[in-house]
Amino acid sequence: RPRAILFDWDNTLVDSWATIHEALNFLMRAMGQLEWTLTETRDRVRLSLRDTFPILFGERWEEAQGIYLDKFREIHLERLNPLPGRDSFRPSSTVASRASGRKTASRTPPGVSIRAMVR
Repeated sequence: RPRAILFDWDNTLVDSWATIHEALNFLMRAMGQLEWTLTETRDRVRLSLRDTFPILFGERWEEAQGIYLDKFREIHLERLNPLPGRDSFRPSSTVASRASGRKTASRTPPGVSIRAMVR
């Protein structure tokens, strides 16, 4: 009997492109770079953050990672938008946080290893 079932929500169950795009452009502004269109974001985001950010931001890539992840975490739950045919899926891992009154979903944050989470 499995102890957990993991899903890759990003563009598997929900459309994450708008969230990725918004967080990325927030980062681009913060780092003094030109913003990307949504089409450019979809075309250019192919590798992991660890592989891409050193190329885009050089020695400041870890600073850029922090800015991006902070913004992504801030906005991603508000923008959950099921992909067509997946709107009936309601993950049992979604829980209400009594302390904050906000809904939170159990998910692997971008840049965080699942292996590190289960140790």
